[in-house]
Amino acid sequence: MKIHIYFRHTDISRTTKNNRPEWFSHENCFINLINTIKESKYKDQIAFTFIFDGSLNVASLDPLYQHFENIDMNNKKIFIINGGDQRKAWRECVKLVDEDRRVGKIDKNDLIYFLENDYLHESKWIDEIFNLVKSNIRWDMATLYDHPDKYSEYCEHLDSLKNKNKKTIVFYSGSRHWKIAPSTCATYIMKARVFDRTKIILKLAIYDYKLFLILTKIFRIRLLSPIPALSTHCMASLLSPSINWDDL
Repeated sequence: MKIHIYFRHTDISRTTKNNRPEWFSHENCFINLINTIKESKYKDQIAFTFIFDGSLNVASLDPLYQHFENIDMNNKKIFIINGGDQRKAWRECVKLVDEDRRVGKIDKNDLIYFLENDYLHESKWIDEIFNLVKSNIRWDMATLYDHPDKYSEYCEHLDSLKNKNKKTIVFYSGSRHWKIAPSTCATYIMKARVFDRTKIILKLAIYDYKLFLILTKIFRIRLLSPIPALSTHCMASLLSPSINWDDL
């Protein structure tokens, strides 16, 4: 089994600058990600596709692009796309995954990790995903992010109010607790077979919450989220709880 990472990046001048932690930079997140791969015993079971939305001229000046070009990593690829915005870039990413699946680069038992450029990872996230796969827990998709707005007594974000009375089920993989989550952002891991079933919806680039209503209610997809988190979305008011992310 392999984990196929499809990392989406663009010129940082186009990205969100508000509500970021003081320690945040896209470069820090990327170096953190690469280090977690290099240090994992499963590093040879990772395939990494770097997708840059923009021109080659802009990409060649980008620090993440430059870093990725120079690292020693098996199974790495670079694609330059001309999406122009998040939804178009997402559609291009799904096309790449679909083609890799069609030609057999992604096996039916592999995992696909759609990853945005502003996530910081806990060092053992790869190990925990492999432990989840080996467990008896039934799952289709997984986010590594533990959304703080799912804890209404803890989080002051407005989204926490709609989650106040929601219930979930918690599982244990042998090394991590996982709970059923109703939705997540546009960064998640899914089984290749689940991609095959849902790609017709993924290609529409429906925004997060509405997408997961369709996936969970119509396709009966089970989405899991770890407790504590294995990554965080780097928004200052929405960091995954219980971990000092500035120490990573």
